[in-house]
Amino acid sequence: MCRVTLEFPDGAPAVSERHAAGHCRLIFPGKVTRSRVFTYRHWHQDGAVDIDFAMHGGTGPAARWIKGAQLGTPIGLRPGGPPKIVSAPRRGRLFLVADSAGLPVVSALIEKLGCEASVLLHIRTAVAADAYPKQAQLFENEDALYATFRRIGFDREDTLFVASEASLMRRLRRHALDHCGLAHENVFTSGYWKRGHANEVVERIKQDPNWFGDDEIGGQPARLVRQQFEEALQVAIDGAPDSAEAIIEHLRDRSHIHRS
Repeated sequence: MCRVTLEFPDGAPAVSERHAAGHCRLIFPGKVTRSRVFTYRHWHQDGAVDIDFAMHGGTGPAARWIKGAQLGTPIGLRPGGPPKIVSAPRRGRLFLVADSAGLPVVSALIEKLGCEASVLLHIRTAVAADAYPKQAQLFENEDALYATFRRIGFDREDTLFVASEASLMRRLRRHALDHCGLAHENVFTSGYWKRGHANEVVERIKQDPNWFGDDEIGGQPARLVRQQFEEALQVAIDGAPDSAEAIIEHLRDRSHIHRS
């Protein structure tokens, strides 16, 4: 992780736009102008702002810029908005989950909210001890993090925030909503990137109404699962089965949905 302090020679954003743990869009100069969304890590009283860059072997505009950045290197900034969680939960516990890309917003949220939180981080590369919250549990792979996540005894009033690779985000979101019973309004998630896809592609994919997978059941469209259930129910009625097991078996054969 590399922290950069940005100053504004033509005037800093208005105080009303300096959202703690909020987001902005950095605009990288070049033959083709590119932009990426970043977290406001910390605002200084003079209007300068700290931005954390996750260091990796990528070749995108942000990776190229940070590798060559020196004092005075130009960059553009378009102010964004506040974070998805703007105040500490009044009820229940707070759980924050992220990978390296989501680490800045998780760290900033902890400072902003000033409340206790359980933190799970998927960090694949070496990170200095002072770069992540002291209470964080670190995991080198997603499966280990997910296994620990599944063992959490969530209450409906708990609050969950996830900022990570899109597939992991959806995996955690679906488990929290479908199996743990968390209230929908208490689950906040962001897919910062998607494995195998360029950032521009991901930004287009995010426009899909089903980006979060809320219209899916067992990995399939909810409308398809409902149709399969209605068909299975009719088969069961016609055949007058001795138990509901016939319905479950038929669903399993048709949709490949397995009981946990």
